[in-house]
Amino acid sequence: MLTPTDGADAPATADLPGEPGEWVFDLSATGRRTAWHRVGRLYLSTDPIATDGLVYDPILNHPAGAVPGPAWLRKVREAAYRGSRAGRGSAKP
Repeated sequence: MLTPTDGADAPATADLPGEPGEWVFDLSATGRRTAWHRVGRLYLSTDPIATDGLVYDPILNHPAGAVPGPAWLRKVREAAYRGSRAGRGSAKP
């Protein structure tokens, strides 16, 4: 992910709100010669939910013939998801 260096209208931040509740994040994208524009909205909540074992692992579950990219990020994500599977005792590799 690339973000503007001037900080104006930056699409991402590492600062999370300190208060519990619902957090709303705008997801933005840009092209080489276009301005940033919102492409989606992400809602996160601190309220616990029952997942009944529901997990999402894009490293093991992606369309045939397609892999998450770019390659450098895929390697980082493979290690992260491998650790996540180990941490929750998943039987998958």
